[in-house]
Amino acid sequence: MCIRDRYYHFSSKDQLLTDHVQWRIGQILLEKETLLADVSMLTPDVVHTVLQRAILGLLQRHQAFVRIALRECLSSSATADTLFQAVRVLLDDARGRFTALGYQIDPQHFALSFYYFGLLPAAMHSVAGEQWARANGMTLSEAHVLFLHILTQLETTFLQQHRSS
Repeated sequence: MCIRDRYYHFSSKDQLLTDHVQWRIGQILLEKETLLADVSMLTPDVVHTVLQRAILGLLQRHQAFVRIALRECLSSSATADTLFQAVRVLLDDARGRFTALGYQIDPQHFALSFYYFGLLPAAMHSVAGEQWARANGMTLSEAHVLFLHILTQLETTFLQQHRSS
């Protein structure tokens, strides 16, 4: 099916993008279930492994979509609203998982922290990591290792601060 035929079935470009985003987010949520299936505690090693699977696996597989999602989030389109609703689903699911593992995190604090200090840096690294590495005289592999190390430290510290006693 060519692009022209796809537009015929949708009332607007926004509707086409919104429907595609909903479909792609559904795929990513299913993959996330597989990614987190064996997580029963969050030691620094487990946090690192989950982040590695998410960034180097899940986000890399969907790199073109992540690039579109980042661009659309900067607009005021209906697609941006759909993306933020999907992020809300991810946030609620993650907070529920952390609560089940004994973490007590205020919903608003968690949403802000997870989005700005977890999801956005991971998304940016997945789409621009190669260019950043090249501009800074590193290989992509070196950039991955350094990024995962720093993000693991950040997330582990956040979780330690919210562990129930």
